[in-house]
Amino acid sequence: MDFAQLRDADLGVLNDVAESWSAVSTRLSDLQSDHASAAYLFENGAWTSGSTGDAIARFDQLGKQLEKGRIEAKAIRDLVVEASASFTKIRAKLSTVLDEISEIPELAVDDSGTVSITKLANPGGIPFLTDVWQVQRSAYQTKITQILAEATDVDASIAQALALAAATGESTNRGFNGDASA
Repeated sequence: MDFAQLRDADLGVLNDVAESWSAVSTRLSDLQSDHASAAYLFENGAWTSGSTGDAIARFDQLGKQLEKGRIEAKAIRDLVVEASASFTKIRAKLSTVLDEISEIPELAVDDSGTVSITKLANPGGIPFLTDVWQVQRSAYQTKITQILAEATDVDASIAQALALAAATGESTNRGFNGDASA
């Protein structure tokens, strides 16, 4: 994740996505309840024919897929909520550092996150002052670099967890991941 992505990202989108996944989980839970009611009727004689056993078996598979879908949707929602909280916290750290730098007229940060020394730092060209500001510049650059590394680590971890929760690596998987967790 680069400086501009962290600084400018609309983190509200993550909250919208989390709400959408919460709605999916809720809807699947509702469908499970409807399914359970229908399954009860099937299992207690509401359907009597030569194919009753097959129908009940297939209906049971549907129930299991609804449960797995609900589990997967909840896990994805939880991961998106975690991502939102993590990125919000990390962006707050970045904002704090940027606020500190903005109060020092001798330092500036460009749109790529590079901290530089301004001309105000040493108008007389005194070597000692340049060294002092170089130490300050370096310290702030290190903070920004560490914050971006943290954001990149969180981004990679969340991406991996989402792939696992959705079982996207299993090309033969045509169902939901009932083992998903945040």
